[in-house]
Amino acid sequence: MLAEVLCLLDMIVNSFAYTISTKPVDRYTRPEFTGDGPMAINAGRHPILESLHTDFVPNNIFLSEASNMVLVMGPNMSGKSTYLQQICLIVILAQVGCYVPAQFASLRVVDRIFTRIGTGDNVE
Repeated sequence: MLAEVLCLLDMIVNSFAYTISTKPVDRYTRPEFTGDGPMAINAGRHPILESLHTDFVPNNIFLSEASNMVLVMGPNMSGKSTYLQQICLIVILAQVGCYVPAQFASLRVVDRIFTRIGTGDNVE
């Protein structure tokens, strides 16, 4: 058990060290967690793709009890899968204690993430 805790702590420390060494600190933020508030991400970015493309466009999402679903539509190659991956990666990073690539992030604690991406798309 102690070894697992130390491994997790090492991963978080190294993740943060990598983050601040490669990007300005103001590009990553510490997410806030609420018990029953909305999920809000302002100017979120895909943590991997933004380092590969200089023209990456940040995206927002807001989910609450009143609006608890987002319909993502668009033509082929318009960024729908990237948008979904970005949200999932931000949520996962936040859940393990990492800073996230966004101006602001308010999330709930989750125990699972469900997604369905067609067989032609690669989630990496």
